[in-house]
Amino acid sequence: MTEESKINELINELADARESINSLDEKRKGFVQKKMDLESRLVAVMEDQGIDRTANDRATISVKTETMPSAEDWDQIYKHILATEQFELLHRRLSAQAFREILALGQAVPGVRSTDVVRINYRSR
Repeated sequence: MTEESKINELINELADARESINSLDEKRKGFVQKKMDLESRLVAVMEDQGIDRTANDRATISVKTETMPSAEDWDQIYKHILATEQFELLHRRLSAQAFREILALGQAVPGVRSTDVVRINYRSR
């Protein structure tokens, strides 16, 4: 097998794998939507019956309400976090794009180690 035919075979296998993943992703989206619809219907029926817990032979269901944050003013949030040191309000994940931009300016970010990741750029024809 020539190097060119080996590359072509690998590209074709990669294309097949990506198509399979895309197909599964579409199916997953449908199942996720169905799950959300069923959960909404179940909550409505349980509310109508005045219950927050129920079960059958396959599952136990309980309904709970959680308070979730929704940022409205990031400047105020950052000031609060800096003043109170409540850094736990933030997820611990760095922005790769912002980090690369800082590196391109010749600056460093203390406490951060740079790791190179090799990726394939794939474009369908």
